[in-house]
Amino acid sequence: MKQGRGYQMAKIPGYGNMTVDTLVNKFHAVDEYFLWYLEDFLPAHSFPIPPSHNVPFGIFKRVSVTLPQIPQVTDMTVLRDTIRMTFPEPP
Repeated sequence: MKQGRGYQMAKIPGYGNMTVDTLVNKFHAVDEYFLWYLEDFLPAHSFPIPPSHNVPFGIFKRVSVTLPQIPQVTDMTVLRDTIRMTFPEPP
């Protein structure tokens, strides 16, 4: 497991590597903001924006994130949330 500040994830992507084109065309990740968020996220985290959408990147099965300490959380020992990735069901 790779652990950084506020997150924990596997060292190797559980679903391997996929291109943005694959995510859009095969898995229908066509949300109008998907590419905008991706192109905003990459430079914000010191990743270069690739020249095309055919550059592969890792697809992880899950990531655990540390939640901020807020009054709405009653149990302060449970400040970790796990986000799981699932592929859409075929039409």
